[in-house]
Amino acid sequence: MDRIDKLLSRIPEKHKLHVLATLDCLADSRCRETLRTEKLGGSKALYRVRTGRYRIIFHTDERNRAIVDDIRPRNERTYRGVR
Repeated sequence: MDRIDKLLSRIPEKHKLHVLATLDCLADSRCRETLRTEKLGGSKALYRVRTGRYRIIFHTDERNRAIVDDIRPRNERTYRGVR
């Protein structure tokens, strides 16, 4: 089981469908443009997208593919330790 699957297994079912739909949209560069992504301050290449109570933190590679770094619940510690 990879790290993202492990993170998804911890998300309650009622939120998981919304997170999975957002992940599918991140995989498609045209759909990704419709999401409200924001660049994280203090970082050169990290972005976040809101998905309900969760935040998906990702970066893009040289081929403009989204690489998911983390999925975290939104709270006061969400962005601590993110580089």
